[in-house]
Amino acid sequence: MRTLSKQWSGGWGYVVGDNGFDGNDLYDRAAAHNHLWVAPPRASNRNLRDARRNSPLRIRALDHSDSPLHYAGVHQTFGSGLLRQRRTIEAIFGHSNHLGLGALPPWIRRKHRVRRHVACQLLLLTMRQLQLRAAKAA
Repeated sequence: MRTLSKQWSGGWGYVVGDNGFDGNDLYDRAAAHNHLWVAPPRASNRNLRDARRNSPLRIRALDHSDSPLHYAGVHQTFGSGLLRQRRTIEAIFGHSNHLGLGALPPWIRRKHRVRRHVACQLLLLTMRQLQLRAAKAA
C-alpha cells in the first residue's frame, strides 16, 4: 500500500475488490486515503453487522452493497453497481489479455516499443470488439 498512498493522496473515491480482499485492514487503509473499499462479503460475514468483528468502515461498505428493499424486489444498490462494473472491467482485461495484451514479447523492452505494441494491441482489440458487435447485430 505504500506505493498506492502517493497516488491516492488528495482525492477521494471507491476501491472495488473481490471477497478475497474482504478484511477490516483493507477498509481502514483505504479510508486513511479518503477511499471506501467495496467488496462483496464472504459467506461467513454476509448478513452480519457485528461491531466487534467488523470495523465501522466495513459495515458501511456492506451497507453500500446490500439493499434494504431486497425483499421488496429492489436489488440495485450503489455498491452492487460498482461490483457489476468491476466484473465488466475484468472481462475486458481478460479478453485483451487473450488477444495479446498479456506479457510483453521478449523483443519489446524499450519504452517506445512498449508504446507502439500496446497501441497496436488496443487497436486490434477495438476492431475485434466491433466485429463481435456487428456479428451480434446481424
